[in-house]
Amino acid sequence: KQLRKRDGAFFWELYNKAGTADCLVEVYMVNSWLGHLRQHARVTVLDKQLQDKIRSLLKDETRPKRSHLIA
Repeated sequence: KQLRKRDGAFFWELYNKAGTADCLVEVYMVNSWLGHLRQHARVTVLDKQLQDKIRSLLKDETRPKRSHLIA
């Protein structure tokens, strides 16, 4: 949560997908698409370490699924 808020998110939640034991869905909102694109460009060393740790926990070397919803 703190990571997303630091990067400009004004809303953040983490959900467990109903009916599954191993699917988490992160939802956060930023003010603009441009703001979100800037998040991709500002990955810190600590951010990268956290991403690597998360990927190490995934089964069968799968990758997280991403989707973008724009209001």
